[in-house]
This record gives sequence, C-alpha cells and structure tokens, in this order.
Amino acid sequence: EKDDDDNFHIDFVTAASNLRASNYDIPTQDRMKVKLVAGKIIPAIATTTSAVTGLALIEYFKALQGNDISCLRNGMIDVGTNNYVLFERDAPIKNRTKIVSTYLPEQDYTYKKKLIRVPDGFTKYDSIDVPITIHTTVQQFATMLENQLNAFLPAGTEGSCEIVGIGVGHGMLWNGSKKHANTNLSLMQLIEQQKMTEAGGKLSQPFWQNRTQFCELSVTVSLDDGDTSVDEADVETAMIRLRITQ
Repeated sequence: EKDDDDNFHIDFVTAASNLRASNYDIPTQDRMKVKLVAGKIIPAIATTTSAVTGLALIEYFKALQGNDISCLRNGMIDVGTNNYVLFERDAPIKNRTKIVSTYLPEQDYTYKKKLIRVPDGFTKYDSIDVPITIHTTVQQFATMLENQLNAFLPAGTEGSCEIVGIGVGHGMLWNGSKKHANTNLSLMQLIEQQKMTEAGGKLSQPFWQNRTQFCELSVTVSLDDGDTSVDEADVETAMIRLRITQ
C-alpha cells in the first residue's frame, strides 16, 4: 500500500502526522521520511510477511526441482491464532464459449451476446506462441496467427477467424485492411516506434533485447460462425506471445 502513490495513503499519513506534530511541538517530517518509517514495521516483517515469503519460496523450490504440479499447495495462515493450513490448489478457471443474455426492460427484449473463446476452455496459463523475426511484416504475422486460431476451432465450424486489428499500448498499428499503410511493414519496427513514443524517445536498446521491458500486444479477432440466434459475437483468445528470433 505504501508503495502505491495513486492511493494517497502516504500523503494522508504525512499530513495527519505533521498536524499532530505541530500541535505537540514535535519536529515535522517530509513525505519521504514518513514513507521510510511506514516501510519499517517490525511486527509485520517478523510475522505475516516472513510467513508468506517462506511458504511462497517452498512452492518456488518445488517448481525449480521439476516436481509434478500435483505437489503444489495453497496456504491459509492466521498468525494471530497460530493456524497454518496447506491444501491442494484449485484448478485454474477455464474460459469457455458461452452466451450472455441481458434483459432490456425499455425495449422488452433480451439481448444475447456470444463470447467465443479460442481455444475453448483456455486458462490464464495458456498461450498462443507465434514465431516471428524482426523482418516479419504485419500481414505475415496476421496470417500465421489466423492459421493457429483456426486450427483450434471445432470441426464443422462455419467461418474462420480474421484479424481485424493490432495494437500496442494505446496505439493502433493496423486495422485489418490490406490497404493500410503498415500492412507490409515490419511488426517489430512498428512496435519499437510505439515503445519509443511511450518512452519519450529514449530507449537504450531494442525492447525485445531488454528483458525488463515487455509490450502488451492487443489483437482484435472477428469470427462469424453462422449463429443467427445471437445479436453479437465477440472473440476472446488465450494470451498471444511473440517468439522472436533474429
């Protein structure tokens, strides 16, 4: 909480503590000093924080040793009552294709929206890996991704997946049209330009060579599966990862 400047917690504590200090003729402190003191809470460091860190490291060591996933455990602790419970982890939530119905009382109509998940039943741990090079064009990337997505569709599905938009951060790189100016340009160079813009024109090296920087690739997919019983259909895919080789 203290490290999140957007919630104004440290600002409030600084103001309140300095008001109290002024009332009792105690020397006031600046915001950074207050933040430093807030981070040195011995009871938290010696109890809950250390317990959670220890349990997390145990699970991390299991992963490093290559143990089966069934060996992993969730933990529930209460240092106040000295209770420690380890139990088998819950299975990850599967995202399945479904129809969401919303009743609109003004029109006395039930609006149906179909959420098509590709692949059906994917979890947050699944990904679709697309191998590219620094010379792969936007059109080539879109074609490779479309082929992978269509391979996940159930047999007999009408229509096919089509990439209708690619974006990075707040920037749109491609709108799906073959006439777009970026269609035959290098995808990596376009992403690099967008990252350069976000960084204010300052990048010490290409972002794909810097393991501390990542790009959030946003891909919009369209699929008309011929289902006329719904009013709208949206496509959601598993996480898309770029496997970059030079």
